[in-house]
Amino acid sequence: VDCGPVYKALCSCLYGTACSPFQGIQHLLPPQDHSYGHTNVPLEFLRHVLRKLQPSFLVEVGSFKGGSALRIAEAALDALPAVAGTKPCLLCVDTFLGDAGMWLDHNP
Repeated sequence: VDCGPVYKALCSCLYGTACSPFQGIQHLLPPQDHSYGHTNVPLEFLRHVLRKLQPSFLVEVGSFKGGSALRIAEAALDALPAVAGTKPCLLCVDTFLGDAGMWLDHNP
């Protein structure tokens, strides 16, 4: 996958290399599971918003399993033109502590 300069710069800052830390070891990772039931942002809504705003850099806070991130990325690739050969960049941030519903189960 040819990644843009923003992705390469982020990887360089975070991992010390312009490549993904998972490059070359994908076969060792467990199968992906994006089945979280609260991934419900409609694709057409995302496309509409992205066409209107035309962002080049997107941040998703609370990625969990990545289902919403995949939907945002799909909408961005469909709705946003590549500028000078550079695709929009999506940065996902998550503490992996879960959502409020998960914590309520542990604190009766």
